[in-house]
Amino acid sequence: RRRAPGRVLVLDHDAIALYRELSEDHCGLLAIDDDTTAAALHLGAHLGLPVLGITDGDGDGIVGDCTGAPGSLVLRATGDRDDELGRELAEHCDDRPLEWETFVARALCVLRDRVQVIG
Repeated sequence: RRRAPGRVLVLDHDAIALYRELSEDHCGLLAIDDDTTAAALHLGAHLGLPVLGITDGDGDGIVGDCTGAPGSLVLRATGDRDDELGRELAEHCDDRPLEWETFVARALCVLRDRVQVIG
C-alpha cells in the first residue's frame, strides 16, 4: 500500500467502518477504543496500513494481540478516557493529505503526558 501522503481514516468505536470507508488514498488508521484498536491492528497488518490506536485499558479481549503494520503505535490514556483523546485527534483528520509520521508526531505532541506508549 501507498504510505504517504494520504488521508487518515478515523475508526471511532467502529472497526467495521474500515470496509465502508477505506479508499486508496488513505495512509493510515486512527482507532479509538481498545477493541477497535485491536481489530484495526489486525486488519491494518493485512492491508499494510499503520494504526494509531487510542486505548484506556477497558478492552473486552475479543481480538488477540497484533503488532500491526510498520508505523503502528498504541497509546493508553493515563487520566482521560480514550473517547475524549481520540476525538481530539480526529479533529486533525480532514481530507487533506498528510505524511503518516507527521500525523503520529503531532498526536504525541498534542496528547503529551496524557498517554503512555504501550505498543
